[in-house]
Amino acid sequence: MSTNANRQQAFSGNNRSTEVSTGGRTLKIIWIVLSVIIILAVCAAIAVPIGLILTKNNTATASTSSNTSMTNTTATNSTNVTTTTVATTINMTTTVNGTTTIATTSTTTACSYIFTNVASYSYSAPVGIATADINNDGKLDIVETNTGTNDVSVLLGMGNGNFTASGSYSTGSGSYPRAVAFGDFNKDNQLDIVVANYFTGNVAILLGYGTGVFGTATLCTIASNPYAVAVGDVNGDTCPDIAVASQSANSITILLGNCSGAFGGSGTVKTISTGTGSNPQSVAFADFNSDGRLDMAVANHLTDTMGIFLGYSNGTFSAQTTYSTGSGSNPNMLTIADFNLDGKLDVVVVNNFASYSCIFFGYGDGTFMAQTQIATSYFSGAVTSADINNDNKPDLICAHTSVGKIGIALNNGNGTFASEIFTATPGGGPNGIVCGDFNGDSKQDVAITNAAGGATQIFLNPC
Repeated sequence: MSTNANRQQAFSGNNRSTEVSTGGRTLKIIWIVLSVIIILAVCAAIAVPIGLILTKNNTATASTSSNTSMTNTTATNSTNVTTTTVATTINMTTTVNGTTTIATTSTTTACSYIFTNVASYSYSAPVGIATADINNDGKLDIVETNTGTNDVSVLLGMGNGNFTASGSYSTGSGSYPRAVAFGDFNKDNQLDIVVANYFTGNVAILLGYGTGVFGTATLCTIASNPYAVAVGDVNGDTCPDIAVASQSANSITILLGNCSGAFGGSGTVKTISTGTGSNPQSVAFADFNSDGRLDMAVANHLTDTMGIFLGYSNGTFSAQTTYSTGSGSNPNMLTIADFNLDGKLDVVVVNNFASYSCIFFGYGDGTFMAQTQIATSYFSGAVTSADINNDNKPDLICAHTSVGKIGIALNNGNGTFASEIFTATPGGGPNGIVCGDFNGDSKQDVAITNAAGGATQIFLNPC
């Protein structure tokens, strides 16, 4: 009996131990299950938006969508710059073998290149404009022509995008000054001014003192209706010479300089025909055939051509070679740069009655390809080139006079351009246009003359 009792007691104790052990394992299993449930719940919460993205983009082809938001900050005074920040979210879907879809999201910030009008200076129907440091303080200044008051005015740069009006100088009664350019005509290391007087058939030379002040104009008679001017040394004597495009005379007049500041002496005035009825409206110097001598490019408004004259060492030029800009295009201004980055100069011509510009790619020997058209949204009144986005590629900056806009076309680097980005010009359309770093931030800004608005206006680069 004793033995059986002991066995029964031992068996009973073993059962209790087994029950305790089994209960512990059960609690562990329950804890593990609960942990798994919690982890799955968290993963599900994270996976829901991913699943939505995958479901939305689960197609056999790649798709891209973008959401763009814009935030504008308004300038509080003339020295502040209005900036526009564009935040772009791009959802990109890539399909591999038609079965696996990977969704990625990236956020980038891009600049709009809509320029900010920070200053405006009232004048009477200003048209021509040029920029340089005329008082030797390291800051860009502006000289512009006023057709309503027959004078030129000086704006001295403050280095922050603002300017100080610093006097006006008569170009002669009824002169209607149309264009202006800089040159050191008397070789005193100070910049002087040449102005094309449209109605009086002459150019005005104003010698600079290096302080932002100029002397009284000296007039030199040339062909009728001078419309544009360019400065360069065409005969290699180190004295700056002047080329003047005269509309109704259908010619370019070359004024050879003698380093005294005087022009028009015997044997120093040469006239070059641009063709019957050509009506030239723009002229520029450059060395198109790399022979060390300046050549000329001309925009022939009424014959719809861009003309090239190759220069000789004695200040004379070859016969004109013309390139069509398209029937009825009426080219009226040009700019020169290496637009396709091949080391050879090209020419861009803007047209007054065509919604495209023409680019002529240079071969480096003084000849050019036939025009390649660059689409523009509007007719163009003026053009210049500058590296607006600091990528070492010359961009196009167009003045769309009829619609009151500046158009920026960024260069893709291969001779093609992005679509224009527009900046409105208050009060009217831009007539003349130049670029320069007016506030010292190493970015190209824009200055325009606005004849209809009666102002010279400064636009700072927001990027």
